[in-house]
This record gives sequence, structure tokens and C-alpha cells, in this order.
Amino acid sequence: MHKLAVLALHGVVPLDLGIACDAFGRVRLSGGRMAYRVLVCGEARRVRSGAFDVHAPCALEKIAGADTLIIPGIEDAARAIPDAVLTAIRRAWSRGARIASICSGAFVLAQTGLLDGRRATTHWMGAAAFARRFPKVRLDPNVLFVDEGRIVTSAGATAGLDMCLHLVRRDHGQAIAALLALGHVELTRFSRDRGLSASTVEWIVKDLGLVCFAVGDQTIALSPADWLQVKRAVTATLQNYHTENPDLAGIGLERLRLELARRIPAPAFRAMLQSLARSGDISLDGAWVRLRSHEVRLAAEDEKLWQMIRPLIGVSERFRPPRVRDIGGVLNVPETRVRRLFKLLSRMGKTDEIAHDHFFLRSTVTEMVAIAVDLVETTPGGQFTAGQFRDRLDNGRKVAIQILEFFDRHGVTLRRGDLRRTNKHRLDLFGASVDERTTPVQAGQGRESSPVGRSDFKSVKGREPVFGGFDSHSLPPPSRSVR
Repeated sequence: MHKLAVLALHGVVPLDLGIACDAFGRVRLSGGRMAYRVLVCGEARRVRSGAFDVHAPCALEKIAGADTLIIPGIEDAARAIPDAVLTAIRRAWSRGARIASICSGAFVLAQTGLLDGRRATTHWMGAAAFARRFPKVRLDPNVLFVDEGRIVTSAGATAGLDMCLHLVRRDHGQAIAALLALGHVELTRFSRDRGLSASTVEWIVKDLGLVCFAVGDQTIALSPADWLQVKRAVTATLQNYHTENPDLAGIGLERLRLELARRIPAPAFRAMLQSLARSGDISLDGAWVRLRSHEVRLAAEDEKLWQMIRPLIGVSERFRPPRVRDIGGVLNVPETRVRRLFKLLSRMGKTDEIAHDHFFLRSTVTEMVAIAVDLVETTPGGQFTAGQFRDRLDNGRKVAIQILEFFDRHGVTLRRGDLRRTNKHRLDLFGASVDERTTPVQAGQGRESSPVGRSDFKSVKGREPVFGGFDSHSLPPPSRSVR
């Protein structure tokens, strides 16, 4: 393993110290192995650093055995460095170490004499003082970093990160440096920008053990360690959500994405969730995500009542189910109890309230979405009327219009005058999208489903949504009723 020492002097710049430790400490090779062993070696065990002190776990002598020595910047660039420090740096050089400085760390390195006759850079604010103090060094203050082989110097602040990534690239290739910088890399663009052949990319993926996800016409890659971190974060977040909300079917995909510390683009995150679903770690239920092991259960009395109600709103009556009042009369059960059960079932994703006290099975709503899509695909112009939809359901006009208005509110259908068309970006809101019924959907196609109707949705105006999944502040602009 490559041994990398970071020198912590009194007055070390915390940002520079952190950049060096984090940039090299995060690099993982195939199988999750660490690429660098990072050692923080101090001028003293307790080093003063701005508003706080830094505890250096390793003594100054340890830098002599390093393969690479990083010298972060110091607050007082004019400070005379103790002979013991300069001797330790020279000893590391004589033993073959590569030495790199960040920002004003070049002032430290120059005092060893190792920069004499070499090209170097430092923070632009200190360039004039550096040139006067070290005239034998060929200073170039107009670059991010200078690579002189075994000696590398960088300009100030984040230029140090660019230099560190450059060193990683030298040591382990471009792909892992890009992964380090981004947390993930889009391989198609990455290979195109660098002129890499398909066989070279394939070799990089295999050699580094990258985990890849197809997102439309792109391929997103993560290191094995980062993918493991994402999996653990997703499952831990879901477990916490289920513990706090045992009666809810799951969490919305977008809310889950935003709950994670790592920010992953939505299309890539959807592809990752699909991979976790295929491996059995999680389940995707329409717009909701849950652990495979999570199952919402009704109380015994509610389950018994539900088994009595279900036949009344399913099979032949699924497109025209009785309302709460009628179900209560048939079963001789108080309306309030029937309504409460339906509200709970809606939260569980088993039913949807199309209109007031008029609940449909979720599977029926999914079927009706498919009917609407079929009408679009088979009707000239790709639009349909309420009458055409009513005829396909063999239903009454009033109920058909209520169903379509429900779809309008949720963005499943888009209305213009008396005509409607479906919105492909919302077809998965009440179950699997229509494309998934025939061919696998490429991850990342389309936008995020509307959060309205999900169990974790809250109105932006601070009001609780009704169980139909909408409130007065989430409705689109009013339009004329279909006649």
C-alpha cells in the first residue's frame, strides 16, 4: 500500500490539511481496498491551527519512510522552519519520496533547497514575497499546479485539490480520480472527453470493480465502496421510516433521495433503486419505496371488515363501486367505521378516493390508467373524450367524469377543452408505468412522478392533504367541466 504522509506544522491551514487527508483517504481499489495509507505527521503531537489545535497521531520522523509527502500551507509563510523539519523533508527526498506542497507550503519546501532551479507555484498573494525570498526558484504564479516529476507544487486553496486529484490520476488512472472528485462518473461522457476506446473503458470498469447503472443512453459508475455506502444509507433510511410510520406503505422516491447525505441525480437514483429491487433488498410499489420485508397489516377487526367490503368494490363492480353510505347500509356497519377503514387503506396504497366517499381499489385505478393510455394509442390524434372513456368502462357519465377529474388533478391526464391525453411522466403514480408492462423501462426516462397522493406528501401551504391525495393548494388552474 502506498504510504502517504501529511506534514502538520504549527499554523497549518486547516483547509489544506483536510484536502490532503480526504482526497487520498477516500481512494479505493478493486474489492474496496484502500489505495493510500494516510499518516498525519506533526511538528509536535499537538499542533496549533487557527481557531483550534490538531492532534497529530504520528511523529515527525515518520515522514522519512513515506512514498509521498504532502506539505499543506501555513498561515505565516514568512516563518523560519525548524532545522529538524527541514532535515526530515530532505531525508524523505533522499529515500525516494515524492513531495508535493499546497498553497504556502511551497515556502516550507523552498527552505529545504529542493526547489532551487525548478519551476514551482504558490498562492498568488504570496508570489511576490516568494520570488524575493527564493530567487533560485523559477516561480510561475499563473497556474493551478506545477508537476516536476517527484516534486509538485500547487497554488492556493482548492487548487490543492486539483493537484491531489492529479497525483491520484498519475498513480491509479483517470477513472478512479474522476470517481474521487464526483462520487460517481458518467462513463459515456467520460470516455468521449478523453478519447478512450470501448475496450479501454471495459478494462477500467473491470480492473476497478466499478458498479454501473444504465440511465437512458448513459452509464453511471460508482466505486464498490460508494455503492455499498448508498445501499446501506437507503436501507437504513427505509428502516427508520417504517419504524416511525408502520401503517404507511412506503416513502416517496424523491423524499428518499433527499433524505440521503449523498446527493445523487434523480435518474441515476431511480436506476439504483431498480437494481436494489431486482436484488430483493427493496420493493418499488408505484411511486413508493419500501423494504421487501415491510408489510402493513390491518387490525384483526379491520381485516375482517375489509374482507367483507372488498368483494363489493371489486370484480364486476370495480368500475362502479358503491359509496361509503351504501356499503355501510349493505353490511349494517356505521358509515364512520367504513370511512375510517377506507382512509387507512388509502394510506396503505390499497384504495384511492376518486370522489368524496367514493373509493376504488388501487388495482382498478391502475387498470383505468391503462385504459386511458390505450385510448390515446388507438384514437386518431392521440386524444379521447369523456364519452369514449365512459364507454370503455361501461359506466355512467357522472362517475366517468369524476374519475377523469381525479386523473387531471394528479397529472395523469392533461385536459384541453373536451379532449384529454395521458402524461407519460405520471403513469407510474398508481402502479407500474404502462411501458413496464411490455418492455423494461430504461432508467431515468421521464421526470419524477408527482408527489401528490404519496403517503409522505405534505401541502406546501402547511395543510394536511385529504386522503384523495390533493388539497386546494395543489390543484391545477380550474377548467370547464366536460359536458
